[in-house]
Parts: sequence; C-alpha cells; structure tokens
Amino acid sequence: MYKIKLLVLTLCAVVLLVGCATSTPVPTAISVADPVTIMQNFLDAVNAKDADKAKSFLADNVQCTGPCQFSGKDLMYITMANLVGNGSTLKMKDVKPISEDTVSLVIDILDVNGNSIGVGTRLGKAQVKDGKIILIDPGWE
Repeated sequence: MYKIKLLVLTLCAVVLLVGCATSTPVPTAISVADPVTIMQNFLDAVNAKDADKAKSFLADNVQCTGPCQFSGKDLMYITMANLVGNGSTLKMKDVKPISEDTVSLVIDILDVNGNSIGVGTRLGKAQVKDGKIILIDPGWE
C-alpha cells in the first residue's frame, strides 16, 4: 500500500510540473493603431512613392473633404502622389486627437528644401475606422 501511495504522489507531482512547464501562452488583444500613427504611415508611404503600401492604409471609399470633394482609394493616392511628384513631401502639423478615431491636423506640403509652401493654413481632420483612413480633410485653402 505504501508503494501505491508513493507512486500516486509521484505521478501527481510530475503532472503538476509538466503542466507548469508547458503553460499555454495568454492571447493578447489585437491592437489597432491610432489615427495619428495610421496617417503618418500613409504620408510616409506617399512620400516614398510606395503606392501599394499607401493604399493599404485607405478604405476603399475614403473621402476627401474641405477644398477637395471626391472619394475613392485610387483617386486619393493619385492626388497625394501628384503633390510629391516634384520632390516635395507631405507633413502633418498641429495634430490633436479629437476622439478615439479622429484627429485634427494640417497636412503641409514642403518643398525640396523642407520649406512650407504655405497651403496648410486651415485646420482639417482625418478619421480612421477599423484601421483604415475613411476621411481626410487636409486643411488646405
């Protein structure tokens, strides 16, 4: 009887040790990037002239409002890419979160020397849903 108790205790100890050694990893929540990060990544891709990457940040029916009035992923990319075609770059400024999915901002255009060409004078906004940009108002006059 003593040997059976010892065997059962040994088996229990082994099960406990094996169970602790092979614990299942705890799943982590999938994080959707904030609108500031998504907008910055979009502008970085446009500045790098990486169409596929830039469009990956846009919803299919993304809207441009304010001084521009159109919608669509391809047209948004073409519009932004034409602005950097001559060596200019796009830069966000005056960025402030408005809500969980929206930021106020101005998208400025910098010339090849890094100087603002002065179109970003009005506060615009960008809105993100499900990790994709659904609205851009660049704040241009």
